[in-house]
Amino acid sequence: MPSPTITHFLLFEVSLNRFALPVDAVREVLPMVALAQVSGAPRFVAGYLDVFPDEPPLPVLRLDALLDLPRDDAVPGTNTPLVVCRKTDDPPAVALIARRVEGIISASPSPLSEDAATFNGCVTGLVGSGEGESAALVLSLPGLLLVEEKARLRLFARIAAERRAAVRDPGEEAESNQLSTSGEVR
Repeated sequence: MPSPTITHFLLFEVSLNRFALPVDAVREVLPMVALAQVSGAPRFVAGYLDVFPDEPPLPVLRLDALLDLPRDDAVPGTNTPLVVCRKTDDPPAVALIARRVEGIISASPSPLSEDAATFNGCVTGLVGSGEGESAALVLSLPGLLLVEEKARLRLFARIAAERRAAVRDPGEEAESNQLSTSGEVR
């Protein structure tokens, strides 16, 4: 009998539910920042994360709205973590709003039962059902969004990038931040 595959997972909480993402799908965890807004975005998009100057803005998703969970009124707040996922072709790069990040565990995911809710196939297994804690649902990023939702998020990211480009001139920003030795702006 083959030994179970051990994977490292980032555990986080959304709307009092525990979720897990394989760490190789996670780029970094950032504190909440002001999000760029794009009118007409779906209700599960909290805004766009625009902190990476050489990359298009990332859609920030509310899993509570996307997965039809009870609304988590504790987020977003100033201490809300954003789980930034690694860029792939499918889905587009995204960040997920979490209530809190628990940490990283090494575990072998358990398969779901036949009657388990998979949230349209984006939950692929369970991990971390240690003593006194509930199991975390393992998310699959490719299954998280519908094809149409992925296309809309790419469109909105392009619109947010165009808005950013319209207000920024790369040379102008660098020049305005340089101070001469006398303290005057050059």
